[in-house]
Amino acid sequence: MDVVSYQLQFPDQVFLVMGNHDTAIIADTDVMKTGKEMNRALKAAMRNCLGDDYQNVMDAMKDYLLSQPIAVRCPNRIWMSHSLPADRFVDTFDMSVFDKKLAPADSLRPEPLYLFTWGRRQSARTLEEFAGRLDVDAFIVGHQPQDQGWRLVEPNMIILASDHNHGCMITFDLDRRYTIDQLVDSIVSLASVA
Repeated sequence: MDVVSYQLQFPDQVFLVMGNHDTAIIADTDVMKTGKEMNRALKAAMRNCLGDDYQNVMDAMKDYLLSQPIAVRCPNRIWMSHSLPADRFVDTFDMSVFDKKLAPADSLRPEPLYLFTWGRRQSARTLEEFAGRLDVDAFIVGHQPQDQGWRLVEPNMIILASDHNHGCMITFDLDRRYTIDQLVDSIVSLASVA
């Protein structure tokens, strides 16, 4: 995995954050992508490659996934996570999930870790509420497909997608505060840097 080598080489710049596929692996639940159940295929491939070592490797992988941060809160008040909870959970969301050691049960529905990695279609009210509760100015998330690589969700969230030929990334200085429009101007196509 190239991303792990980048994380080891640049530990203060490259972060892997918990995503919905991670919580599905930890909880041993199904996850669909493009009409296919991904975890069954992953487990079958691992069993085929690892044989008798499969369960030990799977347990180690779950431990590693649980060690990932749920999000990265930058000093310049930008929050990066795989997703945010959906609107219907904003008022009751348990913020203590950010201060505890995660356990496999946290990956189950409707636990806060699950809600934080599976949420979609957040309203302006939800974004403003979470910005206040988390004391941030802007959110950068993924999880929601974006045909053109990114989308601005007013008032303060950018959704990035990097899994196709229109994929995008964003670069910014951690020591500088940004408006959402300045962050949008910092989005670049992955094809332009390849």
